[in-house]
Parts: sequence; C-alpha cells; structure tokens
Amino acid sequence: MKHTIVHPDDIDSIWHEVEPLIKKTSDDLLNEKDIYSFLKDETYTLWIISDENNKIVTAITMTILKYPRDYACKIVTCGGDRMKEWLDDFLEKLELLAKERGCSYIDIDGRCGWSKVLKGFHVDYITLRKKI
Repeated sequence: MKHTIVHPDDIDSIWHEVEPLIKKTSDDLLNEKDIYSFLKDETYTLWIISDENNKIVTAITMTILKYPRDYACKIVTCGGDRMKEWLDDFLEKLELLAKERGCSYIDIDGRCGWSKVLKGFHVDYITLRKKI
C-alpha cells in the first residue's frame, strides 16, 4: 500500500474520491465540508492510502495540536478499509512526520460505542495517546 500526503493545491483534484470516505466520519460537530475547508486552509493535512492499482482505499486527516508545553500530532478522521494492509506502515511514517514537526505525542480519537452502564449517556469517543 502507498501512503501519500496530499498537497493543499491538489485537494480539489482528488476530492471526489476522498469525500465519500471522509463523509463516513462526519458527525454533528465536524462534517466533510468542514474538513474540506480545513484541508484547503492547511489546518488539516490529508493522507491517502492507495492500493497497487492506485485506487484510494482510505483517507486520513490529521492536525498538529499545541499544548502549553508540547505538541501532538492528532489523527482527526480516518475513513476507508483494508486497515490490516496499511496500518503498521502508516503509523511508522506518521510517527516520523510527527517528530519532524516537533511533536512528542500522537493522538487518535475514536468512537467507543454507547454505554450500557449509564442510561441516557453514551461514549462519543475516546482519545488514544502515544508518546514518541
């Protein structure tokens, strides 16, 4: 699998391919239109994962978060499939990129499903963090 960072000037040329993948990650607070705007203004960075036929199988967005004493590279959205084929290599490349950009952490938000314990409450997401 091929992992590629998409330059902001090239977003429009592949948006029709990645929009459906990004749309899968949309919710009430952040949808594909928001993500498109953040990609265009370089708040977010787009990674695409392509197969041997150059078909895009996954679209991932990330951003750099500044905390008072450090930086974290945060995966914001990840939509697609065939994760077992690309995840390990992608995480290696992401970790190198994060270090190059001065980050000491990688954060990933993920949905956790609904809670069976508290009636009327649900878990929207969890944050996984790795020190690098």
